[in-house]
Amino acid sequence: MKIVKRKKINLLKIIRILTITVTLAAVMMFATKSQASGLTADSYQEVTVCRGDTLWDIAKKYKGDKNIQMVIYNIMKDNKLETSGLHPGQQLIIYLKY
Repeated sequence: MKIVKRKKINLLKIIRILTITVTLAAVMMFATKSQASGLTADSYQEVTVCRGDTLWDIAKKYKGDKNIQMVIYNIMKDNKLETSGLHPGQQLIIYLKY
């Protein structure tokens, strides 16, 4: 009987430890994600591509004093574009602080 009771206690300890570990991992994951994605409306602009728009044209509007080639590279990277071809209606996110 003592062995069965001891196994139950050990099993309960393991379950508690796993529950605490999973809870802490979830809290850490969400805390890190919210800090990393702390974007405000001031830090990015959502752009809808119009007919005839090119990456060069869009980058020129938002480049400020930055190198336009670097801005184009960042737009492609941030929007996971494999080519520079754009389509009307396509949504792009332009980060204003590169």
